[in-house]
Amino acid sequence: MKIGYAYCSNDAFSENRAALTEVGCECVLHDSLGEGRKALLNIRQLMRAEDTLIIRSVRQAADSIHELDGLAQDVLKAKAELVILAENHTTRTVVQALGLLRSLSSTGLQPDGVGGIGHSPEVAASPMSTRNGGGRKRGRPISDEEMMGRLGNGETVNAIAKDVGVAWATIDCVRKRHQST
Repeated sequence: MKIGYAYCSNDAFSENRAALTEVGCECVLHDSLGEGRKALLNIRQLMRAEDTLIIRSVRQAADSIHELDGLAQDVLKAKAELVILAENHTTRTVVQALGLLRSLSSTGLQPDGVGGIGHSPEVAASPMSTRNGGGRKRGRPISDEEMMGRLGNGETVNAIAKDVGVAWATIDCVRKRHQST
């Protein structure tokens, strides 16, 4: 069975459902932005060997490389298939890309979330390439300590992200990582 999944606003769901139905999805499940990926978790737990999970973009599939790796491992364990339409990825290309990122982390470069790579733990919020084709300005490297200090002083995640030139999710990941330690 071809199963479509969308992680988007309620307003964008009709467009996502139409695109997924157009490529042959018999069932399309949806999670609203900011509410977690509960439907995706259910899909991951119930996938069978003959299933193909189709998602429009990597950003809808996962918020981090760790989450994407977990998704890929669940798909492999079920002997199912994964297709990410926008980037034209399959299970095989996702697993290959994740393997490449693991090899980079052993050389000192560390993954910075989906779509970016930081130069070291201190500058994890400074990706090598800007998102969305260069629409965001490149900011200066910022250490985790400086970022946490700015957050502690009441500065918003969005303001720091804009100043540094990264997606707000990158700053939020660093914040969450420091809260869990």
